[in-house]
Amino acid sequence: MGQIRSRGRAKRTAMSCLVAAMLVAGVPALMQTATVRGADAAPLTGTAAPRTPPASCATTLLCSTSFSGDGANVKTANGKAWVLTVSASSSNSVTVEIARVASASPVADELHGWTFPVTSGGLAFSTRTGVGTIKPGARTRPSAAVDVTFRAKSHKVVAGACTSGSETEYSGTLTGSVKLVTDLTGGGTVSAKSFTAKQSAPVVTVYKNCLAPNACESSSTTFDDDPSPLADPSLSAEGITGIFAGKTFDQVTISRDVTLAKPARAYRVDESLIKAAPAKWTASTKTLVVSTKASGLITGSVAIGGGTPSSSKEPCTLKGKKRDNLLSFYNNASWSSPAGRALTAHDNIGGSLVMPLSSKVADVILVTTTS
Repeated sequence: MGQIRSRGRAKRTAMSCLVAAMLVAGVPALMQTATVRGADAAPLTGTAAPRTPPASCATTLLCSTSFSGDGANVKTANGKAWVLTVSASSSNSVTVEIARVASASPVADELHGWTFPVTSGGLAFSTRTGVGTIKPGARTRPSAAVDVTFRAKSHKVVAGACTSGSETEYSGTLTGSVKLVTDLTGGGTVSAKSFTAKQSAPVVTVYKNCLAPNACESSSTTFDDDPSPLADPSLSAEGITGIFAGKTFDQVTISRDVTLAKPARAYRVDESLIKAAPAKWTASTKTLVVSTKASGLITGSVAIGGGTPSSSKEPCTLKGKKRDNLLSFYNNASWSSPAGRALTAHDNIGGSLVMPLSSKVADVILVTTTS
């Protein structure tokens, strides 16, 4: 889940799947990744003045601090077990997320994340003491109350993360409390005071003038469909088929993006994702067919065809050698599902997310790397 939007109403682009695939090699990673809107979604996420970066930093992206928290085991009003996590950044946003594993085989996860743009009370972290706090106070209410403290036990510079500058990870413990009012059918209110969920660990990451390597993207096929980008709530589907770190990765995601009534500019993302059968691309007809199982968290199928073709070439590095990523785009393609087989996420809380049977705004992207 990862991070990944554009077009003002936070459209998820097909390229976002590439980012997600690199971040979510396994279920724990999926559940620890907060969902955030891109910078061009400012009308929805707030217009708080950015912090002035230090003189040594060209932008706040090069010098930033982020936190991903320990998980807390909670139960929603309908009795289902979830893992609650907190994340925050030095750019003053706070996210509370609950996630559950709907199925371990094939992998299927359901996530709901509440993001609050805050003018103060976001992540404040001292590299000298190793202590960080997230205390937004009333700025996340009435949806959430967050008051947590991070204490580092160790830290390390991440080797190879930056071609210049540095990325340092601080590992430690999280204490405090979080209360979340889901406002979702079956969700109710959940509270956490013990952040000891299995497969989770609190980490603060500090970037100092970090320029990431321009690594080549893996060869892949991605798709997305955002039939109503200006609607509220907005609904979208996306997916990817490819090989990452030597392993095949096939994922389908359906999500809904909702602006909250209060606090101002806060929003919620409801998202379900599954490991699916590889999408089938037929070059001769320029058609991508996506299918799922007859039952499970996400069901349905779709054929994506046509679209306006275009291409681009982006320089990258693969095993120390200069290469190019070749991207082939098919924009505004047709999206067509059989009657009764619309792509549908059968969420446990908040109701099902049902994609339309047809639209004309789907996209397909093919990525390859020159040899």
